[in-house]
Amino acid sequence: EVQIKNIFAYRFFSHRTKGEGFFLSTMRKTERTESLRLKSKTSIATPLKKIQERLHDWILAPATFFQFNDLIFYTPALKAKEFEFLLQNLKIMYAGTNLAALKHEKLIPDHALALSVELNKESFSTVEVAEADALKYLRKDTIQINGAPPGFTLLTFKNTPIGWVNVLSNRVNNRYPADWRIRKL
Repeated sequence: EVQIKNIFAYRFFSHRTKGEGFFLSTMRKTERTESLRLKSKTSIATPLKKIQERLHDWILAPATFFQFNDLIFYTPALKAKEFEFLLQNLKIMYAGTNLAALKHEKLIPDHALALSVELNKESFSTVEVAEADALKYLRKDTIQINGAPPGFTLLTFKNTPIGWVNVLSNRVNNRYPADWRIRKL
């Protein structure tokens, strides 16, 4: 605990406490100020109606969709107004759950959707893989899938989604994020 001129602060050092370490402080405002007007920081859009209709089938809960450039994400419908207020008034680096990228009116499901608890698995073709193939996938190696229809397919291991592949006529593209791949076992 540190006290400097009526400001209390706590420092949690990673070598003294469990965790990564952090800093916590509280202050009390003593003078009244006039209301503050926030300026818009983030430009958001709503995806086209036909895109939204397709996306509603991808998730289980009622949701509100937002679009930044070609990335579409969602937030629970119950929190939509608060979420939109924050998006309009703060500089947002990452918000909601990424659903898909929009490329020439084609929706490419995002990896975050595969890991979401709101994913509607019934909307996608799904292939259960063995441990060896799951590890190949997580290393971003090429895997073989038999019997899956062309298009985006959800891979599962022990009935738990692990990500997407794009099944083409002559090959299977691994859609696992390159930065997440397992480098050593």
